[in-house]
Amino acid sequence: MDVSREIWQLRLDELEKVRNRSTREASISSQPREGGKGLGTLRSPLHLSKPPDEFDGNAVRILEGNYAEAVPLLERSLTIRSTADGRSNLGTAYFQMRRYAESAANFEEAVKLDQKNYMLWGNLGDPYYCKQEKRSEASAAYRTAITFGKERVLLNPRDAQLLSSPGMYYAMQGERKAALDSIDASLRLQPNSPDVLFNAGIALQHLGDTKHALDALERAVSLGVSPEMLRDTPNFYALRENPRFIRLIGGN
Repeated sequence: MDVSREIWQLRLDELEKVRNRSTREASISSQPREGGKGLGTLRSPLHLSKPPDEFDGNAVRILEGNYAEAVPLLERSLTIRSTADGRSNLGTAYFQMRRYAESAANFEEAVKLDQKNYMLWGNLGDPYYCKQEKRSEASAAYRTAITFGKERVLLNPRDAQLLSSPGMYYAMQGERKAALDSIDASLRLQPNSPDVLFNAGIALQHLGDTKHALDALERAVSLGVSPEMLRDTPNFYALRENPRFIRLIGGN
């Protein structure tokens, strides 16, 4: 599952900074800056279609693994206004809960609203992949993600996130060389990116390289990825009895 931004735990820290900065700036936000423009609205890092107070609560719930609490609030917001970002976040919550049919349904709506977003197509592939009868649809979704991702890479060839995401999609289809080439290229660009390391962990684990997958995940956690994110990501289910993984997610 591609979270499409530096891992959520780091964004929670960013949220706190934004909240503190917003408080400090409240007294001047309506005053014009040089050039006659105000400060403008701060966009939330998770891109949830929420008013600030409600968004903060849902962000915390998702980050802490409280998906059951976040889901009804996200669903309520989507009855008011359906957005690709909102559908994606709800789909992610359902995916982490292993409710794959509901996850897929929300990602299907997300790609209808943002048809060329490679991350949404890649995320759609994940709940499909988890249902044996949907594997052909998963492959098609991953292929679409790769196609749109390549278009983005042409515009920004040094974006490590853009390079690491296809690594996951290739891995999910068993295309080992293409997967490793993408992951290696992204790690050369940003070896300390939590996003890239998390994606590398998914790709390497799916390819059967558990040792190097755990190496990447240990580095990712040391850089701020939450243990809850690893614990709840279905891609790592096979690691649930691995002693290194148990230690990594805070087990005994």
